[in-house]
Amino acid sequence: MTLLMLSTLWLYSTLSMILPMHPLSLGMMILILAFINCILIATMSPWYAYMLFFIFIGGMLVMFAYIASLSPNTTFSINNQLMPTILTMLIVLFSNNLSLKSNYLVNPELNLSLNTSTQALSSLYSYNGNSCVILLASVLLFTMVAAVKLCKPKSGALRPYL
Repeated sequence: MTLLMLSTLWLYSTLSMILPMHPLSLGMMILILAFINCILIATMSPWYAYMLFFIFIGGMLVMFAYIASLSPNTTFSINNQLMPTILTMLIVLFSNNLSLKSNYLVNPELNLSLNTSTQALSSLYSYNGNSCVILLASVLLFTMVAAVKLCKPKSGALRPYL
């Protein structure tokens, strides 16, 4: 029943993607759709859904910065005719007792594989894995510095806000 409700909510949000005209509302719809996708995936693998959600958030931050720099300063308004429909959907969604049980709680073999993957990840932060972590951190720092140097305020793609 919960899977049916989440699938219906996913279909509703997919079909209503054509309604918003403002980039902020379209971004919010994409974020809601990504959140629903992650909830559906969390029923099979919670770690995969967790990582996928953070990848979606990172992509949305980049898209929001790009769209905010290109779109004109327009006012954001909410369609008052859709509010009763949205409120009804939320009431129906949260009225039932949502009990999403992941498969690793039910299947002991999945729980064992989760423990071994956690042990493999913990070896990354041991004394022998420090060089890999330092290398990854320095690559991320180098990428951040390169992105900051490429986006100069006067000649970059982003418009100045001051």
